[in-house]
Amino acid sequence: MRHYIILLLFFFPAGSYAQNITGVWEGIMDDEFLQVNIEQKDSVLCGYTYDYLLANTNNHCRAIFSGSYDKDKMKWTITGESFLENVGGHTFMRITMQMGLTDDTLWVKAGPKNFMAKLLGVGIISTYLLKKSKYTDIHRWMRPCFPKEKKVKKAPPVVDTLIIVPQKSEAIPAPDSATISKLMTVRKQTTQSRLVINTNQINLKLYDNGVVDNDTISIFYNGKLLVSHQRLSEKAVELNIHLDEKVTIHEITLFAENLGGIPPNTALVVITAGDKRYELRSSASLEENAVLVFEYKSITN
Repeated sequence: MRHYIILLLFFFPAGSYAQNITGVWEGIMDDEFLQVNIEQKDSVLCGYTYDYLLANTNNHCRAIFSGSYDKDKMKWTITGESFLENVGGHTFMRITMQMGLTDDTLWVKAGPKNFMAKLLGVGIISTYLLKKSKYTDIHRWMRPCFPKEKKVKKAPPVVDTLIIVPQKSEAIPAPDSATISKLMTVRKQTTQSRLVINTNQINLKLYDNGVVDNDTISIFYNGKLLVSHQRLSEKAVELNIHLDEKVTIHEITLFAENLGGIPPNTALVVITAGDKRYELRSSASLEENAVLVFEYKSITN
């Protein structure tokens, strides 16, 4: 009885329970080298074969195959479908495979796919052994047979929502005039426009340039704070300024108190000086002031 059990173990393939043979398998069949590149998903097989004559390696072919796995018979069958390369007049083969004594071996039987060739006994090959190769690039000559499965993002777990009711609190006060004046001198002064005018009376109208997003500014004339906490909108912030005739160069500085909803703090400045009208655009940030320079030259000069 003991010997009978040993014989059963010997003749029953150790790897019979293995069901997936994805990988590269290689071996010698008579006078040819054969490599089978297999990709298996469930019971479906695909891939390609590569074989050449041992006496003449230039006589070779690569053929795409399709196939299936018979779970009941524990047998894989593949059939050549199209050539990637064919040098030497090779024909398509039909190959059946069963697991060898170990999971890294396959018993293989190959024959011609063509029915007439079978009848004539052309290309009938006896059973031989393939061994699994360490070479893993099974897609070198063709794309993967099966598309990669897309990972489905898991929805976040549902949790109870905690609603927090804000308590009434005091608004954050805007900076006072002294603070604004100090910050104005610290920031970089960037000249964004320069005009030559011949009148000492100018009218400024400032609008938000683009989307009204709660930009707030302070306005200086020659370093002196004229107004602060002015919100720019489609309605003008208007100033009439009398220029000091003793000074040639005059500077209007726009100081950004915030950046609104869409940085930076931008303004459309409409200037009326005598009979001339100008439209300027300024851009200020929390590091940089926008400076408009006016060079005054009287008509008598």
